[in-house]
Amino acid sequence: MAVRTVRLTAYARGGGCACKIPPGQLDALVTGLGDVGPGFAPNG
Repeated sequence: MAVRTVRLTAYARGGGCACKIPPGQLDALVTGLGDVGPGFAPNG
């Protein structure tokens, strides 16, 4: 029997963590962040 290597990315529709969250839920999460810019550190 031949062994076939399948990468886990073959099972994903997109890339990155956000592709696991439905668009409507992601929009609600991002809206709740407020104004953050590059280098924002929540603890200082």
